[in-house]
Amino acid sequence: MWLVGKTIDMIEKRGDKAIVAITLHGKCVQMVAQDYEMIIPDEDIKNIQKAQNYLISLSKRKNVKVIACAMSLSASAIEKSDILPFIEVSPNSFIDTIGYQNDGYALMTFK
Repeated sequence: MWLVGKTIDMIEKRGDKAIVAITLHGKCVQMVAQDYEMIIPDEDIKNIQKAQNYLISLSKRKNVKVIACAMSLSASAIEKSDILPFIEVSPNSFIDTIGYQNDGYALMTFK
């Protein structure tokens, strides 16, 4: 998430406008849970906490939207009522990602 924010800053420093949609799927959705400590291994808590803090910071920017995949939330046993308030939930984030690409968004993947 830090890299996303840094990239936006660099684009804007060049005088260009960055509009960003972050689509989360798979185990990445765990960072949107308000109580992630119950669903992830202890050794991953610091990394998830750091990623979630960056995600919260990014969400405060007007040009950033964060979408989580409902199927991935379900697979991780995360209820919609248990996610951070700024997260949009999509039935299938892959469909959203394809839609964003068709609208001219560039795809950047992170692991």
